[in-house]
Amino acid sequence: MNAYQIKRLAWQACWEGVIEIECPLCGAEITIEPDAEDIYCPDCGKSTGKNPLVVLGII
Repeated sequence: MNAYQIKRLAWQACWEGVIEIECPLCGAEITIEPDAEDIYCPDCGKSTGKNPLVVLGII
């Protein structure tokens, strides 16, 4: 994840209250709360990763 993507996610978290992340497995757009630790993809039916804002300690 590059600096632009992190900045975009932080902006979404602050101004929209949700963040949109692309599923790394199927490519679907996933909307999650900024403080969610896991990224759950309803299309895949499972957790597909960790929220980068939480992992980096931004939230």
